[in-house]
Amino acid sequence: MLSAFRPRGGTTSPLEFRRRRVQATLIMQLRLLTFLAAAVALLFAGCAPQQEDKLEGKTAVTIAIADMTCPNCVGTLRSAFRQLEGYEDDAFDLEAGTATVYGSTDLTSEAVYQAVEQAGYTPAPQP
Repeated sequence: MLSAFRPRGGTTSPLEFRRRRVQATLIMQLRLLTFLAAAVALLFAGCAPQQEDKLEGKTAVTIAIADMTCPNCVGTLRSAFRQLEGYEDDAFDLEAGTATVYGSTDLTSEAVYQAVEQAGYTPAPQP
């Protein structure tokens, strides 16, 4: 492998040899990153349109919940949301402290707000 960096019919200085070796390593790393970027793009291709189809003709209500901090909180709130009229699905983001409830057009933000309060949590003030 190292002989590939030496020119034919001559010797290479240690500095030139090292420069070529670093250059070859950088080229290999760039090719690997390009391959990985293409693989990730293929893996996630089509994810966004599926989400849009899910919301077509439906309601999504996102609410900030100040004291939602753990998976147990999520379970409690999910149980409260399942009682709502028009409920279909939900999504939680513990880091951001938000919950999104998906449902039919019967689902209202007021109902979600009240469900959070009845579950014992503090929703952010409604706009």
